[in-house]
Amino acid sequence: MPKKSKSSKSKPGPSKGGINKSEFIRSVPISTPANDVVNMAAEKGVKITAGLVYAVRSADKHKGGGPKRKPGRPPKSAMPMGGMATVGPKAAAPRSDDARHQFIALAVRIGTDEAQRLLDNLVDVQTQVAKSVK
Repeated sequence: MPKKSKSSKSKPGPSKGGINKSEFIRSVPISTPANDVVNMAAEKGVKITAGLVYAVRSADKHKGGGPKRKPGRPPKSAMPMGGMATVGPKAAAPRSDDARHQFIALAVRIGTDEAQRLLDNLVDVQTQVAKSVK
């Protein structure tokens, strides 16, 4: 029984003319408009599209060679309670496992009057739902 050769997927080689399209695009100054790059390639017998020019330039721009970001404000997901700040200099962050502590932290953050108004609305809605079920 003959052995089956494994066909490995590899990157396509250079085009028929022996010119790598991506390398050709990289050899042209980045300030050159994409349509001009397409025309220059056509003069050399290489068929490329403006989309390929944009894709190659974008890929080159996003490769890891750029400057690294400096540390700044952490994202909201890294802050306790999804970005909620604690009140006072020694206030401890509420425990995420206790809903009552989270509720108090929210009430302090939005203000007790606003929290009371929201609770009153909730009670009204629950009362209406209970009446409609009976």
